[in-house]
Amino acid sequence: AGCNKLLVLRGPSFLQRLWCITECYVFLEMGGTAEQIELINLTRQEGGGQQGDAADDAALELALRSFDARNATCTLEEDCSRLLSVIESAFGGVGRFNEQLRAVLLQACASSQKRRQAGGTLASSKSRLQSFGAARLEKLLSSGEYSAQCRKHSTLSVSAAPPPEA
Repeated sequence: AGCNKLLVLRGPSFLQRLWCITECYVFLEMGGTAEQIELINLTRQEGGGQQGDAADDAALELALRSFDARNATCTLEEDCSRLLSVIESAFGGVGRFNEQLRAVLLQACASSQKRRQAGGTLASSKSRLQSFGAARLEKLLSSGEYSAQCRKHSTLSVSAAPPPEA
């Protein structure tokens, strides 16, 4: 795949949605790294600023430590069965998949924290947001459709190809 970044706008059910987890896995299998995954929380824990960011990070880390793909669901049961079969055959069991994905997403969370502390998160930088080709995403977030979409899907993920060479 031609993507050099994976932007995950995570809602409260991110780790409970097997397709969302599968998208992260596919990105990694295609050569992506944890450092190329940008995790942005769509819901806000108590507090604001750095206090709210720390609470968001702690909530994600806690959820990741107990993550189990067998507890994730899909809208269609046949999708869930098929995806779990692929995971089992590729990893020799869901347990190994859980361990590897948990480690990568914890690393991605740490990388996102560092970028945010350095003032370089996508959430705070319009120019970096534009580098993801995310004008549509920005429009969605500012239009009020955001909350309806998040209630419907809980998680949005956007991957972007590198900009074309001039």
